[in-house]
Amino acid sequence: MKQTIDLALKLFKTDNVIPHLLIATPLPGTELHEQCLKLGLITEDPSSKDFSTATRTHGTALFSTADFSKEDIKELVNTYQQDLKKASAIYSLKNPLYALNRIIKNPKLLKRILFFRQSS
Repeated sequence: MKQTIDLALKLFKTDNVIPHLLIATPLPGTELHEQCLKLGLITEDPSSKDFSTATRTHGTALFSTADFSKEDIKELVNTYQQDLKKASAIYSLKNPLYALNRIIKNPKLLKRILFFRQSS
């Protein structure tokens, strides 16, 4: 997973490809859901709130495996978000028209930049 994230960030930096991080979500009726149940990775159906959080971009993991835990995924997502913010800031400095366009589309972004506010 870390290698995939690193590749996505590299492509953003070198080729201006905007990365989107999506976490696998075992939605009921899908093969992933059946596999997770079969392997005992999920023992009960997650709530609608759990699904709502999990299916967002940069969502949360609903299951752990022998190779990674939910906490591992959370840490990867947090690191990815920090790295993407840094890369976006550098890209914006190198491409002021891009930055201006982002600010025009989202005026709150300027306030966050000026006051160094963290987005939630």
